[in-house]
Amino acid sequence: MSYIWCRDAHPIVSALRCGNYWRAQLRALTKFVPGLNARHWILATATAASFAWACGMLAPTLDDIVGISDTTQIAIWVPASVLILMSIGTAQAWVLRRVVDNPKSWIVGNSLGWLAGLPWTFVLPSLLSEDAPTGLWIATFVVAGILMGLSVGLVTGVALLRLRPIHISDTRDKTESN
Repeated sequence: MSYIWCRDAHPIVSALRCGNYWRAQLRALTKFVPGLNARHWILATATAASFAWACGMLAPTLDDIVGISDTTQIAIWVPASVLILMSIGTAQAWVLRRVVDNPKSWIVGNSLGWLAGLPWTFVLPSLLSEDAPTGLWIATFVVAGILMGLSVGLVTGVALLRLRPIHISDTRDKTESN
């Protein structure tokens, strides 16, 4: 019962955790990248995160509803994993393209960040038995979320330092040359 409760509550906890992470990420970005549109950033990030979550839930949902083979699950997980890792960074790079010279580097940095962070949410809960106490499940997901946030934050923080903001004079020069 504990496992089921935690599994079903996980999307709500994830939304709260990600909301805090995006807020911190936006705060850091606006210090290094002037002119970043916060509303566009939040909309792009939330949309991409919802898409990534749907991709991640596709195989288990199909398995719960109709029962699919391991081969079919792998056939779904391989492309879904790529989409999950690239979705948020790609959506955010779309917003960054107006304020940095190298927005594609954010896709790489963000994907690597999630590659470093997501395993915590798979590995730690897999160490528990399904009948473990609810408190232990909650504590495990909290620790996994913190470790994921730290991992993603560290890697994307390095990627942030590598972004090259467009300066106002640079945009004027580009406009005048056209």
